[in-house]
Amino acid sequence: MWACRSDDLGKTWGDPVAIHPGGINCPRVQLLGDGSLLALGDLHGPGYPVVFYGSADGGRTWTHLGTLDPAKSGGRGSCVPSRVTELPDGSWLVHGAYTPGEAWKVTDGETLEFFRSADRGKSWSFYSALKPPWPISICEASIVPLPGGRWLLFARESGGFIPGVRSFSNDQGKTWSPLEELPFLIQGRTCAALLRDGRVMLTFRAQSGPAALWAWVGGPDEAMRPFVRGIHFNDRASVGLRDGELHIESDGACGQFTKYIFRPPDGPEGRIEVTAVAKVVANQGRAATLSIPFIGKFRLFPDRVEMAHDPSIRAATTPGMFHTYRIVREGSSMALSIDGKESLATDTIESQVCALPWTALKMSPYLPSFGNEDGDSPAAGSSDRLTEAPQVVLPKDIAPAVTGYSVWRSIEIRYDHPRTGRRGISWRADRDGFPDQYQLDRLLEVEATVSGCDQGYSGFAELDDGRVFVVNYTDDAARWNCDASFPPLGVSWIRGTMIQPEDWPPRQRP
Repeated sequence: MWACRSDDLGKTWGDPVAIHPGGINCPRVQLLGDGSLLALGDLHGPGYPVVFYGSADGGRTWTHLGTLDPAKSGGRGSCVPSRVTELPDGSWLVHGAYTPGEAWKVTDGETLEFFRSADRGKSWSFYSALKPPWPISICEASIVPLPGGRWLLFARESGGFIPGVRSFSNDQGKTWSPLEELPFLIQGRTCAALLRDGRVMLTFRAQSGPAALWAWVGGPDEAMRPFVRGIHFNDRASVGLRDGELHIESDGACGQFTKYIFRPPDGPEGRIEVTAVAKVVANQGRAATLSIPFIGKFRLFPDRVEMAHDPSIRAATTPGMFHTYRIVREGSSMALSIDGKESLATDTIESQVCALPWTALKMSPYLPSFGNEDGDSPAAGSSDRLTEAPQVVLPKDIAPAVTGYSVWRSIEIRYDHPRTGRRGISWRADRDGFPDQYQLDRLLEVEATVSGCDQGYSGFAELDDGRVFVVNYTDDAARWNCDASFPPLGVSWIRGTMIQPEDWPPRQRP
């Protein structure tokens, strides 16, 4: 673990200073209430022990303060530790994650464990735990102490396909409120803090679409909305709203691409029902696709609808008209109704189930989504026989077959799972605007990875003039790492971005 100092707000950096002599998993640095600096990071090994170092001279020299051994402290794990939260009595609180079982065979969710030190990091004891409901796993969390003594916690959902979550504590982390899902995915370590104007800022990575670092700013008690993620490539002039309808007119040869992803079901069990109202003017094959978990993909054409994995499973439609498509999956069969009339029924569906690491969630390789369809890369989730869930859409996955023109009025999704109950989301263009309107209004894409595939974990500092300096790692524009198991991962490096007040979406500017 190394530290570098900058005396010009991040423009240039001095030589690195060694802090810890061995390998570190996920380090953090923070300013404590007494003005000193604290650096910490977890070590690879059972329980992921955490080392703590302090600096009283602005990071020029560092002293080892102590080590948290989760097992010896009464817990089980502290992987990817949080920053330290300073309690009113002067003690420290830190938390990390514990995964029961092997990474790919998780039956209970990844759990947060909290540890307390009364002697500034020298010794630690187990404090509390936050266990999520099945099938959610949580990790890489941040605590924001709020005025009045409440705490707000943001956490990543470990599998990466269920949105991130938040929770509140009224007793300094001893107990926590039921988890609430956020309107966005968190697929990398969270970093959250209060800004001077009283709002909360959160930075996180999201990888549905190009890997990117995002920032959210808002009130701690804002009501949360259902999750919808928009994936956009070169589509500023090819997607829009008119007369209460969403128009997607793409040219795949130009790399134009638009897709909207919804929250997946909690598993293959139970009933899935999807209703879409759309008109297709033109489609070269992948311009208008409705993807449904544990069923497959429906490609909509002006005169027909057909399934991607077996085009012989099809039904005729009248060109030039809007049609209401209703798909219901129960057990191992699926039925499609068009404009209220059953058009086909089949048990030849794509019912594959994919296991994910660090989570009990069992996924379909077909995410609930509509719009353009990406290419055949297994990482994109669109080959005929996948063995793992989709990860990311890259420019190379956009084919000329995306070319076409479709108009969408509404999408309604209903899940009825025997273990977690009913869940649903409804979008209408005349009522809600763009499907990802929340993303457009409330999230700032701090930086994206153009040629790479990975970035995060971020940190940020608010400056006196209202700017926010954000730093994270990225593999963008870097040479390919030939040892990586999932190309196109590149060799990572550190990048800093200065957010100006006017960079925020209009509704979020201070």
